[in-house]
Amino acid sequence: MRLHSPSCLLQLTPRGALGRTTVVASAAVAALAAFVSLTGCHTPMPRDQAVERSAYYLKYDRWQDAANTIAPTVKENPGDWEAQAIYGDALLNLGELEKAQDALERALAGNPRDAKITFELAEVLYRQGDANALYRRLKAAGSDMHSVSAYLLLSEYAQKLNDPDMAVTAARLAIEVDDGIVQARSAAPYIRAATLAALYGSSADERRRLRQAYGIDPDSKQVCERLSALGEVLGPSLALPPGA
Repeated sequence: MRLHSPSCLLQLTPRGALGRTTVVASAAVAALAAFVSLTGCHTPMPRDQAVERSAYYLKYDRWQDAANTIAPTVKENPGDWEAQAIYGDALLNLGELEKAQDALERALAGNPRDAKITFELAEVLYRQGDANALYRRLKAAGSDMHSVSAYLLLSEYAQKLNDPDMAVTAARLAIEVDDGIVQARSAAPYIRAATLAALYGSSADERRRLRQAYGIDPDSKQVCERLSALGEVLGPSLALPPGA
């Protein structure tokens, strides 16, 4: 049987038929493309590659790209806490709070001691105006993880929510868990307590907390400046021991 080359086929095809053939071929290609688009007939990105690429997008604030990249992985495996964490982070920054909450709660279920996920979920709850859930989440994190940062964040949110009692209580709890056993003491909870004392308490409380902070970190520029502004003379005798 004799085979014709494509050029020969063009020569053998009547001119009118050639036009009709081209139209039919174009329509077939278009139909195939539409079918591929609708059915998702493409090779999915491997899980590790999707995680790596979406994390890269997050690093450069490309929230939509990150969400689009990791979404198929999340859909295929809802229990993948790392993928859910990336997805929730992206959705939070896109303002899709309900979806972000769902993703971050799934991520936290898979890795309940992850501070970053916890704090991002707290931000979602704050933006949603759910103060009770926000307080519960950060109190639990502070208690379960012995986390100074969780209590300090709770104090900051409470201040934003015009809840001075909770703001002061959370700062005190931060001081209590900052016992120097798990890690070196930090001046941060004392500085926070001093700030709240200046707002809601008394100058005596502010001075006491700053002197405690000075005992922990005498090189802190912020502490030294605030003590000097209160008329204190810096030196070893100014320091007070830590504690609630």
